[in-house]
Amino acid sequence: MTDTDVSRMRFEPANVWYLATPYMGFLVPDGTATRDKLQLAYEAAIFNACVLMRADVMVYCPVAHGHAIASALHGRLIDEQVWLAHGRLMMPYCRGLIRCRIPGWNQSSGVAAEVRWFEEHGRPVVEMEPGVVPAGLIDRDGNVTF
Repeated sequence: MTDTDVSRMRFEPANVWYLATPYMGFLVPDGTATRDKLQLAYEAAIFNACVLMRADVMVYCPVAHGHAIASALHGRLIDEQVWLAHGRLMMPYCRGLIRCRIPGWNQSSGVAAEVRWFEEHGRPVVEMEPGVVPAGLIDRDGNVTF
C-alpha cells in the first residue's frame, strides 16, 4: 500500500466497519482453543481485513486487533465476555458489521453476539465470503456505498 493509497482512506469513525470473525471456535465447532488454531483464526482475520482495506473499506476487527494481546498472555486465555465487552466499546464507532464466513462463523457465540448488537441498534450487517469484498459495498467507481 502506497502513501497515496493511505491518504485516500477515510478515517472518520462513521466510515469504519466492524469485521466479525470467529476466534475460539475457528475450524472446530466445539470451541476448543489451541495456540495453532488461534493463530490460524488470526491469520484468516488479517487476510480478510486486508482484502477490505485494499478496497478502501476501513475495518476494526477484534480478532486482528486483539490476538497479539491474547498471545502475550502465554496461553492464559481471557474469558470470551472480556473480549465481547472490549468489542462493545468499539461498536458504537462503527458504521455496520461485516460478518466473514470463515470456518466456524455460524457456530461462534461471539460473532452471534456482535451481529445481535448491530441488528438491535439498526446498523447494517453485511455478509462476506472469505477473500471477496461484499457485493454492494463498493460501487462501480470504487467508492464505499454504505
